[in-house]
Amino acid sequence: MNRPPEPVPLHVHFMRRPGAGPDPVPLILSHGWPWTFWHWSKVVDALADPAAYGGDPAESFDVIVPSLPGFGFSTPLTARPDMISGRSSTSGTS
Repeated sequence: MNRPPEPVPLHVHFMRRPGAGPDPVPLILSHGWPWTFWHWSKVVDALADPAAYGGDPAESFDVIVPSLPGFGFSTPLTARPDMISGRSSTSGTS
């Protein structure tokens, strides 16, 4: 019988900038490979505090930028060999 894998503790690093407006909307920005959370650093402030950049404070976001597992300071997925360094459990390599 197929069973879901056992949960593995995973520490996810993230950068957060609270919105400065009256009712900020949550916004998650995700990066892809080979980039990291830091590639979003130039837009985070403008999204969280648009008034400081000439925008409407009512359009602010509560910005959260998580690091993918194994990137930045997030824990790599060591329990999943098929998700590490392009290896696949079906490729016959160990």
